[in-house]
Parts: sequence; C-alpha cells; structure tokens
Amino acid sequence: MTDRLPVRCVLVTADRALTATVTELVGRMSGAELVASMPAAQVLANPPGCDVLIVAEEPDRLTGAADLAIACPGAGIVFLARDAGVGTYRAALAAGARAVVELPPVPAQLVEAIGEAARSTAGHTAPEPPPLVGVAAATGGAGASAVALTLARVAGGVLVDLGGGWSRPPVPDASGGTILDLARVGAALGPALETVVQRLPGGLGVLPSPPQRDAVELLPPGLGTSLAREMRSRSHRCVADLGTLGCETARELAVASTRLVVVCTPDLRSCSAARGLLTAACAWGVGGDAAQLVVNRRRRVAELSARGVERAAGCPVAAVLDDRPRRMRDYEGGAVDLDRWPAGTPMRALEPLARELFR
Repeated sequence: MTDRLPVRCVLVTADRALTATVTELVGRMSGAELVASMPAAQVLANPPGCDVLIVAEEPDRLTGAADLAIACPGAGIVFLARDAGVGTYRAALAAGARAVVELPPVPAQLVEAIGEAARSTAGHTAPEPPPLVGVAAATGGAGASAVALTLARVAGGVLVDLGGGWSRPPVPDASGGTILDLARVGAALGPALETVVQRLPGGLGVLPSPPQRDAVELLPPGLGTSLAREMRSRSHRCVADLGTLGCETARELAVASTRLVVVCTPDLRSCSAARGLLTAACAWGVGGDAAQLVVNRRRRVAELSARGVERAAGCPVAAVLDDRPRRMRDYEGGAVDLDRWPAGTPMRALEPLARELFR
C-alpha cells in the first residue's frame, strides 16, 4: 500500500458495530493494521502513535476533525461520512482530512483512502507529547499525594492536585484560583490555565484543588480530558494526584496519562484494593502496560515483600519507600520545604523513577 509497512490505523469512534466492520475490512488488507479503536476524547487527551486516523463519530464529528489533526500531526485522516457529497468532501479537506469514504465503507474505497492518507504523511515524524503521569492511591492514606508531589518536584513540572493531601506553602502573588475556576470557563480553558496554576518555591507549578475536598466530585464531565490536552499543548511536564479515582475528572486524567502509578502499602488489603483499581482502570481505557506500583511504608517486618506485592496486585513494582515517620514530620505538619524536597525523606528513593518517567 505504501513504502512503510504496515500502515498503523486508529479508528475514532464509539460505535461498536462500526468498529467490528472496520476491523474486519482492515484485517483483510495487505500492509495495514488496525491498532486501536477509541472515542475522539481519548485521542485528543492521549494521542496514539499511528499513521492514519479513520474518523467516524457522531454527526458533528467533522467540526472536531481539525482538533484531531492538531493532536496527531503525523497521521493522515480518513473521514467516514454518511453523506459523501461535495459539501462534505470540501469541509473534510478544510478540516485536515485526506480522503472521504461513504458509510457503509466499500473495501476498495477504504483501501484507496488509507493508502492516500498514509502517503500524504510519509516521512513526517510527529514530536512526542510531553509525559502526563497519573498517581492514584489504592486506599486512602497510602501516600499518593506525597508521591505525586515528589515526582512533580523532581521533574520540574506541574502538579494537578485533585487529591488535596498536602498543604501548599502560601504564595503572596497567587490568584487564589483552583481547578473549580477552570470548570466555570468552559471553552476558554487554555487561556485561563496559566492564571490558575500557582508557581511555588523550587520551580514547582500547582493547579490547586478546592478547599472543600468533596467539591471535585462536582467537576463537569470532559474537564479531565480537556485539561490533559491543554497541558500537553503547552509542553508541560505534568503529574496528576488522582486520589482514589473517585471522581470523573480523575478517571479521565488516568485514561489520558502516559503512565499510571498506583501507590499501595505492603499488606494484603492494600494490594487487593490496588488490583481492583487497576482492573477498573483497564475497563476505563488505561493501557495494561501503562501501570506500575510504588510500595510505601516498607518495614523490616512487613506482611508482603515487594515480590509478594507484585503477585497480589498483579502489577510490577517500580519503587519501594521505607517507613520513616520522623523524616516525614514536616510533610505531615504542612511545613514542606520545596527548595530541599525530597532530600532527607524516604521520598528521595523516587528520584530514579521520576527521571525514567520524564526522560
């Protein structure tokens, strides 16, 4: 079909019947493979690596094709339309599509369209989007907020604080805004983002959680997906403290994350909770190979070893943190020195993991 074989295709749709049809058609093609099928929101939040996007969504999806072209600059777009007339064709080309195929797709036309879209981007290498790391807690109090703070501080990035598990030092010139302010601005999320992110000592940026912990449950659907997209478009290294994934925004950020770090303690109860969370995350759309564990509060006499944690949770362990309560007193007391953090604390063991996640 092209000089690059196979052509990696991603189908953009939430229609299961259409997914089955296109999967069968592409499977019969020589030199092409369908590597994934996902809704547009997931593509925008976490752009997949592919050569061709086959876009077939709701009737107004054509209006969002331009956003897909921006999110996946290295992919040619084939638009599947119920009406492939001249008007649709012109609008599709204006939005960045390379070919239009009428539904239901005819195999020969789909083959030709995919080949044309692949050839149009041959030799184009899209830049890798900056990492977005989600940090979730297997159970409340596992230490996910401290882990998220450490990863963001070491990476020199932005911490999206949905967990609200640590006390930020006061910032004299802070706007006082929180993530709730972003929920109010709607489509103007991008321009508002920089005014809400607070710059703290040590170069850390924080998108604060609201003072009322349960207020995050009122955040509107789609905010997490939009936030992930805006963070990436601004080349921010981002760590999201997702708590126990109890709100829709946290779950959307988990799906959009390039890596999901789950924090647990070395006991069977916490590891069982981690396994359940990981199973649910896979059902939401988190890649099975994107997750890893951080074991917090390891003691000499623990219920489970690191290998036992892996077996119980069904996920690899990326880091183990010793239980040193005295060295965490400043954190627990809300007096974190961000200029020095995580020096002198067990969280220092996360520095190699942070470098790996953001290399």
